[in-house]
Amino acid sequence: MTKPSILVSRKIFPEVIDHLRQHFDVDTNDADGVLPPAELIARLQGKVGALTTGSERIDGAVAAACPQLRVVANIAGRARHQHARRVDRDHRRLRLCAGHGHGPAPDRE
Repeated sequence: MTKPSILVSRKIFPEVIDHLRQHFDVDTNDADGVLPPAELIARLQGKVGALTTGSERIDGAVAAACPQLRVVANIAGRARHQHARRVDRDHRRLRLCAGHGHGPAPDRE
């Protein structure tokens, strides 16, 4: 069975990439620079998910150009995207989520 494909838009800990690769076909941005909008859209083609930082803007144009995209997880602490509500309203297939980023993570049992 083919693994779903995701994009990790910035360089993150190798252990995290290794873990993601157990579940996904992972495309990484090893250059660790901000992807220009056209390149971001090109690299999101065929991806069901993206792990982003606060540098990438996932707006309605990106969502419309990437109809297979289902989840965008922002690991910068807070979603900085002012267009998140519009994306949620206009592209209901797309789930936007933001990492915690402030203080310790909640205990998990």
